[in-house]
Parts: sequence; C-alpha cells; structure tokens
Amino acid sequence: MKTTHLRLSVTALLVTASVGTAYAEPADVWSSNAPTVETTTKAVAASPVVPIATAPAPVAVRPAVATASAPVAAMRSSYNYGSTANAGAALPNAVNAAPTVAVDTSPVPQMSQRDLDERLWLAALAGNLAMINELVSQGANPRIATRYGETAIHAAAARGHTQIIAFLAQRGVNINARTSNGWTALHHAVRFGHANVANYLVQAGANPRVPTSDVGQKTPIDIAMDKNDLRMARILGYQ
Repeated sequence: MKTTHLRLSVTALLVTASVGTAYAEPADVWSSNAPTVETTTKAVAASPVVPIATAPAPVAVRPAVATASAPVAAMRSSYNYGSTANAGAALPNAVNAAPTVAVDTSPVPQMSQRDLDERLWLAALAGNLAMINELVSQGANPRIATRYGETAIHAAAARGHTQIIAFLAQRGVNINARTSNGWTALHHAVRFGHANVANYLVQAGANPRVPTSDVGQKTPIDIAMDKNDLRMARILGYQ
C-alpha cells in the first residue's frame, strides 16, 4: 500500500509540473528563460544594421551658354514657287505685286443736255438745292419745262420748296410762267396749302388774280376760298 501511494504522489507531482510549465507567461520573472538586460543588449548589438534610405542630393542645372554655331540655311517656303524659293521671296499677293484688275482710265462720258435738264427738274421737285446748283454748273437749263409747260418753279411750288424757287428766280425763271392749262406756280402753292411759298411769290410779283385756262377758270384767290383757307386768301390780298 505504501508503494502504491508513493507512485500516485509522484505521478501527481509530474502532472502538476507539466501543466504549470505549459501555462507559464513568456516573461515570467521566475522562469530561467526570461530575457535580461545583458542578453537584450547583446542581441541588439548582434543584429545586422539596415541602411535608411535618404533623398538624393539636388542636381544643379546651369543655363546653357550660347556658343557660336554654323550658319543656318535660308528656310524654305512651304509653297512650291520653284526650286530656289525661300521665305524671303515675294508672294503673289505682296503689296508690290502688279495689279490684277485693269483700271479704266478713259474719261467718264458727259450727260446729255436732256439728262441734265431732267435731273434739274426732278431735283427741284425733291428740294435738293445742292444738286440743282451742281447741275446748273454743268450746263443744265434752269428754265426747263415739261411738255405740259410745268417749269422747275412749278414743281418746287407744289412741294413747298421756297429756297428752290428763289434760286431759280434769280437765274431768270419766270415766276408767272403758265402751264398748258394756265396754271402758275402760285396756283400750285395755294392748291397744296404752302402759305410760305405763296407769300414769297406774291412778294416777288406773282399775280393772284390770274385765272386758269381750263374749265374751272380759277384764280389763286378762288382756290383758297374753295378750300376755306382764309389765311391763304388774305396772303393773296383778299379783303
């Protein structure tokens, strides 16, 4: 019995020792395998040294120094003007190129007398004094009249152009000229209500009592009264 009990005690002791060793912490101060300061220092000293990567040193870039080189040949033009063409050659559209359009140097044909006279009459109708002055200087006849006897003063009076009438009267146009129906410039001025023109014509010597030669046989005063234009009638001398 003693022998059996001794064997069980030894077995229990061995089991307990193995379990304690299995669950022991690595840094247990009671363990004979725990690292010491001395062993740690030796291990660090024995470890290989790994070099630390550093940034490369900056490279200084120096500006290029201009040096003499061989002369460069003249640049060739991209247009094919011949084997010897270069960038300095004159292009077809250069300023010094010869004109491509022929200039007609022949004199401008002058207008005929009929053209001059017709333009003057139409200018009087439009009230274009500058055009009339230019046409007269070119030879237009200020006494031009249509086939119905209407002078340029008739045309100006119908449109109320007092300055045109004064210009033509100074150049010999008769302010009392009558059409084929006996109408004067004063008849036209009264008919179309141009009081300023009527006043100028009366002051220049137009007769307000001359009747027309048509069926109506109206004087300028008659026309003003038919229109109930008392102002115009008084300008014409109506009492």
